[in-house]
Amino acid sequence: MAYAGFRFVKGLLAPRHGETMTEEAYVYLPDTPGGKEISAELCVEYFAVKIALGEAGATKPLPIGIGKISESEKGLLEVAVRASREYRDRVGFRGVVSAYMQCSSGHQSSHCS
Repeated sequence: MAYAGFRFVKGLLAPRHGETMTEEAYVYLPDTPGGKEISAELCVEYFAVKIALGEAGATKPLPIGIGKISESEKGLLEVAVRASREYRDRVGFRGVVSAYMQCSSGHQSSHCS
C-alpha cells in the first residue's frame, strides 16, 4: 500500500520537474493523443494501457506491441478485450432498459429507477 502511494505521488510530481513518467491507466482511448490507433487495433474505446505522463498530463498511450508479446500474453489480452466489450454491452443494455421503463406520462416514477 505504501509503495502504491509512493508511485502515485511520484507520478504527480515528476512531470512538474520536466520528467516524463510511464504509468498504467484505464483511459478513453479516442480522446487520448495517439489512442485512436490502439482503439482501432483492439476494437475498444476504454482500455488499460501504459501512458506517458508529462507536464500537460497524459501525453500519449504507448503501443501495446502485439507482435512482441508471447502467445500466453496474447491469450490474456484477448480475454481482457472481450471483458471490456462485454462490460460496454452491459452498460448499453442498462440504458435501453432504463429508457424502456420510462413511464408513459413522460416522467419516471420511483419504481422505474
